[in-house]
This record gives sequence, C-alpha cells and structure tokens, in this order.
Amino acid sequence: MRSEVNTSNSSRRPLMVAAGVVVLGAGLVAVLAFAGVVGQQGEPRTAPQVSFGLADGGVVDFVQPGSDSRVVVVNFFASWCPPCRDEAPALRTVWKGLEGKEDVVMVGIIFKDDPAAARGYMEDYDLGFEAVEDLGGALARAFRVTGIPKTFVISPAGRVVLVHFGAISAEQLMAAIEEARLQES
Repeated sequence: MRSEVNTSNSSRRPLMVAAGVVVLGAGLVAVLAFAGVVGQQGEPRTAPQVSFGLADGGVVDFVQPGSDSRVVVVNFFASWCPPCRDEAPALRTVWKGLEGKEDVVMVGIIFKDDPAAARGYMEDYDLGFEAVEDLGGALARAFRVTGIPKTFVISPAGRVVLVHFGAISAEQLMAAIEEARLQES
C-alpha cells in the first residue's frame, strides 16, 4: 500500500499567511520606530545626570533637576547624516520662532563627526543654536543614542517629554516644547 503525502499549496497557505503577517507587522513597527511614532525600548524618562558648558558661557545642567527653569531641546546630529539635513529646516523654524524667549534652550550635540564639518552644516542651514562636541561619546552614552538624528525635549524638572528618532517636524517639536513648558518644575 502506498501512502500519499499531500503536497498541495492549500495545506501550507495558512502558515504562509501567518508568516506574512508577522513580517509585515515587524516591518511596520520598524518603520514607525524610525519615524519616531513608536518609542524605543529603554528610553530615559528623566534626563541623564550630565552637565555641559555652552560657548556663550551658559551651562545645561541635568545633575540638579529643577535648578534650571528652562525647557531644553537636545538634538544629536552630524553633517554626513541625510535625515539630519531633512530635519534642519524644521529645527531652524522652531529656533527662529523661539528667539528672544529665555525659557527654552536648544543645543545640537555633534555625533561622530568632524567639529568643523558639523559647524559648517549648521551655518549652511542657518541654525542659530549652540553646537557642543561630544568628546569621547559621553553624552551619546548618557542619552542612550546609537543612531541619529535623535531629539530630546526635557522639562525644567528634568523629565523627558519627547524622544524622537528620525527627522522631526516643526509641529512635533513645538508641541513637545509646549508640553514641557506646562510641566511643573
């Protein structure tokens, strides 16, 4: 007696559909994470305990949360990063809209880039906010940055209101700044 093995595609169809759904779901999550819609695991809820000086003599201090009454926007970028170039007009728009307002400070953190090239990029896009070199990658490690652009909006109390990976829009950034302004110190 000969046994027959069913090799028809109809018996494999449910398995193939399930595999397709899993692949599509994983792809959707990856796209949403890249677009900044889905947060990445392990993102900080409070600012890391770091402080760094600015060229104008100011200091951004997260070691003593609440000691600074400003909202802080931290943007990790590099001149060689295409999505960084995509978001530059949005950063410029937001910064120009904040000029003269003392309650927000915006800082670019140069990520794995030549400082002269990064400053040239900032001049090319007319980004008037400060840029800080991340010597040895200490700030990237503190903020858990492994890819760029990555933007953080931090309330005066040191709470992280937004972590956005990928090119951010002016609307997203302003909404997060407004939310951070409303949080108590």
